[in-house]
Amino acid sequence: MESLRYDVEPFAIRTTIIEPGFFRTELLVDDSTTWAELSIDDYAERTAATKRCGSP
Repeated sequence: MESLRYDVEPFAIRTTIIEPGFFRTELLVDDSTTWAELSIDDYAERTAATKRCGSP
């Protein structure tokens, strides 16, 4: 994750390393989780073309 950080930083993506330990975290609480959108409008046309090519 430490080296990956430099690759994804330009895209405003932050990385975090969570190591197991003897303390309780709020990692799985809804307030601490940001979910991505299921689709991105900028890629909609390309996605549609890919799905058409891959359809049986």
